[in-house]
Order: sequence, then C-alpha cells, then structure tokens
Amino acid sequence: MAEACQGAAKYEYHGSFDYPPKFATNAALDFHNQITPAAIEARDRYLAQRFLTGLRAIDGVDTYTSDDPRLSCALVAFTVKGVPTATLVDTLWNQHTIYIRNVTHEEIGWDVNRASLHIMVTAKQVDTLLGAVAEIAKTRPS
Repeated sequence: MAEACQGAAKYEYHGSFDYPPKFATNAALDFHNQITPAAIEARDRYLAQRFLTGLRAIDGVDTYTSDDPRLSCALVAFTVKGVPTATLVDTLWNQHTIYIRNVTHEEIGWDVNRASLHIMVTAKQVDTLLGAVAEIAKTRPS
C-alpha cells in the first residue's frame, strides 16, 4: 500500500490534469500583451468618457467619477434622482437585459450605480445603456 503524503504534498492534486484552463490563461496573457496595457487603458478611458459625457447630458442624473485620469479609468459611478440604486439595477436588467451593479456602503453614506466599461464593451453597448438610463430618468418620480 502506498505511503500517505506528508507535508504540503498532501494538498497536491493527484490524478489527471485539467489542461484547458492552463492553455486559456496563457492565450489570454498573450492576447493582453499583444494589445498592450496602454491600449487597453486608452480604450477603457474612451468608453468611460463616452458614458460620462452622455450621462451628464441627461436631466436628473448625477455623476461621481473624476475627470482626472489619475483618479479614474473604466468605472463610472452615477445615480438617477428619485430612483433607488437597486431599483435602477433591477429595471435595467428586467426591461433592457443590461447588467450593472449598485455599490452601497451605508457606513460612509455611499450609494451609487456603477458601470464597468472594460475593453470588451462596445461603443454601441455604451449608447444602449445611455438610452436606457435616459428613459428611466425621464419616467422617474418627481
């Protein structure tokens, strides 16, 4: 009978290895390096600025994302006056199949909606989200 593993070896996986995640990770890193981190950041900033500019043109929307590039990138925080953040999340999902999240920290009085505009998001998706937020803001309770 085989002797039981001792030390850290007892936590090692014994059996067949799952190769696809290993290869996928390597492919993802190669893709990331080919695009370059600077190009990814530039795309993220473009999408976020497009969204911020659109939000600022909608009556009843407040934004909480800095224009200072040292303080922001692909995350945009905002609220729609009169619409609780959780309600906005639910409405966007139920009526438009758009998912964003709300970030609430009661201990510091922070309750906002947050859109994550990373490289895989298209400009058309940003515009669709803007249209949905504009529609919700237009029909919000006064």
